[in-house]
Amino acid sequence: MSDPGGGIFRYNNSSTLGSVSAIAIDATTKEGTDLSDYIATWDDSSNDIVKGHIIVKSNENGDATYTVLEVTGVTDNTGWLQIAVQNATGNFPTNNEECVIQFYRTGNKGEKGQKGEKGTKGEKGQKGSGTQITIADAAPGTGNNGDLWWASDDFDLHVYYDDGDSSQWVSITSNTSLKGEKGEKGQKGEIGFKGQKGEGDKGQKGEGDKGDKGIKGEIGNTTKGEKGSTGADNSTKGQKGDTGADNSTKGQKGDEGDKGSTGETTFAVPQGGIIIWSGNSGNIPTGWVLCNGSNGTPDLRGRFIVCFDNNNSDYGFGYILFIDIFEGVNCFCSCNRFPLQS
Repeated sequence: MSDPGGGIFRYNNSSTLGSVSAIAIDATTKEGTDLSDYIATWDDSSNDIVKGHIIVKSNENGDATYTVLEVTGVTDNTGWLQIAVQNATGNFPTNNEECVIQFYRTGNKGEKGQKGEKGTKGEKGQKGSGTQITIADAAPGTGNNGDLWWASDDFDLHVYYDDGDSSQWVSITSNTSLKGEKGEKGQKGEIGFKGQKGEGDKGQKGEGDKGDKGIKGEIGNTTKGEKGSTGADNSTKGQKGDTGADNSTKGQKGDEGDKGSTGETTFAVPQGGIIIWSGNSGNIPTGWVLCNGSNGTPDLRGRFIVCFDNNNSDYGFGYILFIDIFEGVNCFCSCNRFPLQS
């Protein structure tokens, strides 16, 4: 909207009174009096919505022009003011009609009153037609189709079922209601027939000619090398040497020496030694006997010679490699009298 001009006011709708939502009023009256400061106070009320009421009526007492509007706000545009209004009732003034505008301010919002006393408890209302939900340990006595009951002791939800012949609370969350009883094991199915052998011709052998045999390679170069030249003749025989001096005169035979004294026989094995000998027991060398317990020898028949071991009682006696207690006697063990040592 804009300034309507000195001493003039205008509605923002001139066809439907109920659609009027603003009025533009010039800051001065017809006589030129500036009332803008006063008009600017028309929304000072602390009331949340309606700040006051404007009554527009004709300046002639016998005229029927009369309009009432609620004021909700004021905007000062310097020279004219725009009044926000609502809920207009009455009738429109005619164009250029001289009117009187009266404003009635709404009182400020009152202070909050004290809290009233608590009223008495009202009577229980009638049961609604919707689903009734009950939370209790025990089931309600009666119910309507679709009512729910939550069993607070076992946390099970039930619904009321009524088909005209019977009515009861039915659990909708327990295992017995959700899962049916285990059915009996079904009979074993019969063995199916063996399928027929698939039909189809055997694939043909692939076609293709055999490749030609490759050409034989050429014979390698086998030319024999030439024979070497004969070496120079260096076989000339040397000249024969001169004949030596004659020193072939034979000397005289020397005198025969004296006969030496009789020597002693020395044995390679000391007396009392034990050796391994191979041969017939009837042909024992002179000076030797069998170690069979006779002639002061140890009986080694069926035994084998082992070294002395002071940590093993089985090998703790004195039959070692050499025996010096049998002086003057050499004993031996024939190989064919000893078992093989494994």
